[in-house]
Amino acid sequence: MYRVVCVCVLLLGLSVPEASGEQPGRSRHAGPPAARFIEKHAEQLGIDETTRQAIQSLVEEARARGREIRTSLKQARTEMRGLLEQDSPDEAAVMQHAERIGALRTEIRKNRLRAMLQIRALLSSEQRQALTALRQEKRPGRRRGGRFGACRTNLAELCPEAGPGRASLQCLSDNWAALSPGCQAVFERGRHRGKRRSERPD
Repeated sequence: MYRVVCVCVLLLGLSVPEASGEQPGRSRHAGPPAARFIEKHAEQLGIDETTRQAIQSLVEEARARGREIRTSLKQARTEMRGLLEQDSPDEAAVMQHAERIGALRTEIRKNRLRAMLQIRALLSSEQRQALTALRQEKRPGRRRGGRFGACRTNLAELCPEAGPGRASLQCLSDNWAALSPGCQAVFERGRHRGKRRSERPD
């Protein structure tokens, strides 16, 4: 009975969409949010045509790489389902596929971060400062302060198109390695606080 329950839980986990920026109504391969924001406001930021073309090339490269990784991830998930549906799954094979799925998820995030860093490197210091200010300006619904006030800059840089609430938190989680130490600390405290609430008896 315990094994059946575990298998069901794992299957449910495999059915959840990859939470690395995919949101309803958004193309899976639309490129990093930061890149789309820069493209949209290129003229306002004073980005010349040569730099625009270089940014577009990086975006297309990231999209192509993202498609390749997601195809591999889909195949790995399918193989994992097949293993878990067996009467006596091979533990070594299951663990190997779990590591493979985890590595592919990490690679998706690294692909997005790599593109973001390469694009930022094409901008001047003044353009990067203007970009940060513009993102903050375009987020009128954000609270200035509050529990996640330390994450404002990270939200502006990494998640300019993420919706409020859970979407922003998910985006921060997906870009964990790029968060400032202050934002990571606040985010961790929020996680622990939520865990304690979930453990309270009814």
